[in-house]
Amino acid sequence: MGNLLIYGSLTSDSEVENIIKNNRNKYNKIILANERKSDYIIGDKLKNKVDLFISYENTSELELFEKMNYDLININEIMYCKYDYKISIIIPVYNTEEYIQETLDSIINQSMNFKDIQVILINDGSTDNSDFILTKYKNLYPNNIKYISKENGGVSVARNLGLKYVRGKYINFIDSDDKWGLTTFQNVYNFFEKQPSIDVVSTRLSFFDNMVGEHPLNYKYEPRKNKIVNLEVDYENIQMNASSAFFRASSIKGMEFDTTLKYAEDAKFVYNILKRTYKIGLMSYTQGCYWYRKRKNETSAIDNALSRETFYNSTIEKFHMYLVEDNPYKLPKYVQMMILYDLQYRLRFQEITLSTLNSKKLEIYADQIIKLLKLMDDDVISNSHLKQINAVYQIAILAVKHEGTNFKIQNIDGIYKVYSNDIFIKNVKDMYLKTEYIYEKNSVLKCGFSLPNINMNIDIIPILLINNREVVNSVNDTVITEQKFLNKNISYNKFYRFDLKLNSEIKSIEVKYLINNSFIEEINEVSKTHRTNFSNTKVPFKQYNNKTLQLFQNKKFINVSKKRLLVIKNLLGLLQKSNTRKSALYKFYGIITKKSHKNQNIWLFVDRLDKSGDNAEALFRYVEKNRVDITPYYLINSTSPDFTNLKKEFGNKIVAFNSKTHHMLMFRTKKLFSSHSEDYLNNPFGTINGKFIRELLDFEFVFLQHGVIQNDLSTLLHKRNKPMDYFITSSKNEKNEIIEKYGFNEEEVLLTGLPRFDLLKHNINKNKRIITIMPTWRPQLLELNDRDFLNSKFFKGYFEMLSHPKLKELTEKNNVNINLYLHPRMQKRFSKFFEKLDYVTTPHNLTYKEIISESNILITDVSSVAFDVAYLRKPIIYFHYDIDEIYKYSAYKPGYFEYKSMGFGPVVYNTDEIINEIIKIKIKNYKTSPFYLKRINKFFEYNDNINCSRLLKMIE
Repeated sequence: MGNLLIYGSLTSDSEVENIIKNNRNKYNKIILANERKSDYIIGDKLKNKVDLFISYENTSELELFEKMNYDLININEIMYCKYDYKISIIIPVYNTEEYIQETLDSIINQSMNFKDIQVILINDGSTDNSDFILTKYKNLYPNNIKYISKENGGVSVARNLGLKYVRGKYINFIDSDDKWGLTTFQNVYNFFEKQPSIDVVSTRLSFFDNMVGEHPLNYKYEPRKNKIVNLEVDYENIQMNASSAFFRASSIKGMEFDTTLKYAEDAKFVYNILKRTYKIGLMSYTQGCYWYRKRKNETSAIDNALSRETFYNSTIEKFHMYLVEDNPYKLPKYVQMMILYDLQYRLRFQEITLSTLNSKKLEIYADQIIKLLKLMDDDVISNSHLKQINAVYQIAILAVKHEGTNFKIQNIDGIYKVYSNDIFIKNVKDMYLKTEYIYEKNSVLKCGFSLPNINMNIDIIPILLINNREVVNSVNDTVITEQKFLNKNISYNKFYRFDLKLNSEIKSIEVKYLINNSFIEEINEVSKTHRTNFSNTKVPFKQYNNKTLQLFQNKKFINVSKKRLLVIKNLLGLLQKSNTRKSALYKFYGIITKKSHKNQNIWLFVDRLDKSGDNAEALFRYVEKNRVDITPYYLINSTSPDFTNLKKEFGNKIVAFNSKTHHMLMFRTKKLFSSHSEDYLNNPFGTINGKFIRELLDFEFVFLQHGVIQNDLSTLLHKRNKPMDYFITSSKNEKNEIIEKYGFNEEEVLLTGLPRFDLLKHNINKNKRIITIMPTWRPQLLELNDRDFLNSKFFKGYFEMLSHPKLKELTEKNNVNINLYLHPRMQKRFSKFFEKLDYVTTPHNLTYKEIISESNILITDVSSVAFDVAYLRKPIIYFHYDIDEIYKYSAYKPGYFEYKSMGFGPVVYNTDEIINEIIKIKIKNYKTSPFYLKRINKFFEYNDNINCSRLLKMIE
């Protein structure tokens, strides 16, 4: 017989008498521990029937008895210990017909016998086929499944309703699109039974479906060992989710989810249980797993949270401030950790936040966050498990808490350390330096690095140290991202580029940090990069002239006499392995062909792989006709119809992309011209071969562009992502934007005009007028089915415009053709929906040049086609009815080109406006007004149709 300690809030002598009566025969000693907040005082007659009667504030005071082998059991467990099931599962269901069967099957197929499991299904007003599925399962398992259907009221209302029907000893709240690991229930039940003092058992949470990986809080679980954690000591083991935890039914008697909360209701519910004991049971990785579905259509509550006002001030007031007010004397570190864990995702106001809250609500929201941050302890702020609170945010939070920044760098024991408000942040040498690219071309070492600076005031930059004595600073640095705290810039991620002319005097080159322009510090870690022409070997190398440049740990170059043995060893190593044998053959051929054809002047040209007609083809035609000293080749997929047509015209100078001929030409070419910038154009040899032959690819890459840049594409086309050698532009505005934001220098950004401009002609057909409608592509639409596309803002807007009676009348009375050209990725799927308008055509076979030359009016939104039409001084109308949606889903954002003040035509926002503008242009005989002609003439640097010739002069 053992010893028993019963704790909780005692209420009466009769309750105590029943406890003693029911347990005296089972235990030698019985101790009653009454919560101090209880008003109950034990009667004199009962004092002699218990071995000890004590009061306590917190269950941590009772740990001594646990060590003395007392069984610690909550009074609720003693008083209400009759259960029909081992585990009850409450499942609110709302429109999850696609997933609910998988959820239920993960419960039915548990290693625990299903007869021991109760499932409570709450249909929360579903409008899909969920009711049919739930009814089917209820009929299959009538003894285990309780099914309740109700009007929609939200997940918390549904869970609270489910609690009224619980008949299990332990409870779980799974979401109706998730699932459980099949051995979890039995393992959790066994763990609870062995640990009667634990009210909550947590399991790891792993993502599946559209996202795969581990939840950020999974650090708290051991690989194979279950454990009990004292949260007053190990405070970082927070539990924010109710679904991935199980609860002792007796511990939540009378408790409910807060139905006024739309977010954080789980965390609040779990906290209210854990605060009684500040203990939690943690299942090991192998003992249990909750599988959390990240849906492809992003319809879960958290995915849509940022666009709802309730995520902001309401949640702060009802959750975060509740935690604070519930602990009026001292805020436990566990609670601080909960608050900071949630706040870490709120420290930067995203665009969607700024568009959701007005200025007053935003100010209140920011003030609430600041008040909370001031309550945090320094060591909690710097807790390494708060992954989103990096060094940048640690400094910012400390500045808020201490009402100012005391930022300094100190040399302690030879190591430079960063401190903020006397709190250690990190060692300078531990600041992570990312290598964006490393190339050797024409005896020039080209390197690009990016460094997230941890504060606006810090002066730490990467430098190159030559021969351990000469410092070389970057030739160009640009801010690539800014880090915001609430809505203020506090730091930035900067790109630093180096172009170092190599010579025999340079023996070593090291990448280091320069501090305050005075002190040099080592760098612990410099990342690798796949954007390089150094060999893929243990010690990467690049042969040039009679030298070998070797790279050690991505941060030190050794410049020595040519090491042919390196190449031979590399070739032999590749030949020995079956998966790299082809790489060896490629490499051997590349070495031979580069040596034997080094005097040939071969140039390669490529546009889209499935279609010609862009800048590369225009330049290819010019070079083929006018430059006998150059051997040009045009690359295109052999499956493209344009391949056959071009082959008839140019013969062997048209080469199939990814063919053997193409691969051989890559070793021999001096320049590669492309209207696109994908990485496979620089290295088309594939994942394996491409790594091992890349040191043989040292041609110049000339980016011709797909069109004039007017939007901000600096993230996509920045030098760090696209280390191109030349960047072609058409106007001073465009050139200045590229130099200022994209990381290129003056010599690399060439103002020549686009080659395809030379081929444009103003075809005039007085008997027929053509209105060309050419919107930019909408990537989000490709993910829609046909029904959803027909309900999209894009389709409704354009169909309304195209079906306008006045537009139809214009076509019938004035011999006007309406040609709709969707983006090629959309044309194939969606053009059929516009073909019911018999006066609208959706041509598929015209070239880009023909479309521009034959158009009389262009209607577009933000497509760069407007610049080609403007080059011919033709009328343009910008249709911006869905401009916000365009930028919401695109890879770019608004740039230097402001449509209302710089555009080449009127900007309209609805169908009536666009019809009126078309009629105005018709009255003016389809000519551009002098007002917009002035803008066009001011924008384009050249209008002489010799762009190809000018471009070649600048790159040679």
